[in-house]
Amino acid sequence: MSEDDKVSFGSQCPKGHMPTLVFHREELQKSLKEGTLQLFCNTCGVPWTPGAQEKENIKRLLERNPEILR
Repeated sequence: MSEDDKVSFGSQCPKGHMPTLVFHREELQKSLKEGTLQLFCNTCGVPWTPGAQEKENIKRLLERNPEILR
């Protein structure tokens, strides 16, 4: 996978930090579909499972940017 195969977005961790998260497109799409998506804050080291609204926001991001789904 190349750098072109990555997508990034911001999300608020449970402790209030706003990390930029980077995923390979295929892995992001697969984990969303399978319900296994885990996010991680590099600032405080906290992993979390995104809520329903956050998952919908990520899905909309992918839909608005079809090149992300190459």
